[in-house]
Amino acid sequence: MPRRNLIAAADAAARHPGSFRALGVRDEEISSWRSAAAAMNIPYDEELGVHPQARGFTLMKEWDFTTTAAEDYPLMLRVAYLELYRTPVVKQADLELAMHWCGDSFSTADKARNFAYYESRTVRDSSLSACSQAIMAAEVGHLDLLRRGLRVQVRIRATEATYSLRDGRDDAELQLWHHGEPLVVTTAGPVSRPIPAAVPKTADPVQPPGRAPARRPNLLT
Repeated sequence: MPRRNLIAAADAAARHPGSFRALGVRDEEISSWRSAAAAMNIPYDEELGVHPQARGFTLMKEWDFTTTAAEDYPLMLRVAYLELYRTPVVKQADLELAMHWCGDSFSTADKARNFAYYESRTVRDSSLSACSQAIMAAEVGHLDLLRRGLRVQVRIRATEATYSLRDGRDDAELQLWHHGEPLVVTTAGPVSRPIPAAVPKTADPVQPPGRAPARRPNLLT
């Protein structure tokens, strides 16, 4: 992403030279953007044919998943970081996210190999990358994995949040956290929990005259 942003900024400067000169940007600085972008690279493991998500990632000692019980998950809550991050265990699929957002930087073969490699090491302790994982699963032809995913629907009102689990097996369940408290959601039905009242941490702020936000009806109730 930084490389893409640098190139986009340099291209914008070429299209609008007057605007950039007015901002004090000189040709030397724009050239340095392109040079920095050209110097960036995505690490590649020639032996495995995959892109390490961090330099040296594929050289780490593998985690023994065969001795990891179901109750040991999520690993991030039960294993010390110092132990866990010495192994190529992936909480969320950062490299798959990169392939999603910067797909033109990876070949189709690269995507397929990377997907297979990272799927076998991603423990899904975070739901943040589920969307990108589903998209990459579809792109490399694993539609069965796309359909297997669990979708959580959250309906939020001013005083209550309701969680529903969709698209899973009949016995599927997912553990979430609601304001610091564990919550298990299943396909049996929605689960609602109250939202604690927000307590301002400072006195009410004062806006410049005439610039206070307009008062509108509370649409969340």
